[in-house]
Amino acid sequence: MRSSTKTLISALKILAEDIQSQDGVANAAIAEAAMRLEEQNQLLLDMQDIFSLSRNWTYQRYFEDRVEFLIK
Repeated sequence: MRSSTKTLISALKILAEDIQSQDGVANAAIAEAAMRLEEQNQLLLDMQDIFSLSRNWTYQRYFEDRVEFLIK
């Protein structure tokens, strides 16, 4: 069974809060994973909107900028 991305993000955020870690590394890693997944999901939603509107160059540049930001 495959969970929705939204459900997975929520679960990761809960785990980041609930896991007992002495140094906090596990909590930070899980929280960052949730954040990155959320950013990537939003990018895909933005892409869906952009491609449904048109192939306007302004949208293409916006998309390229977002991808570059998320790759870093």
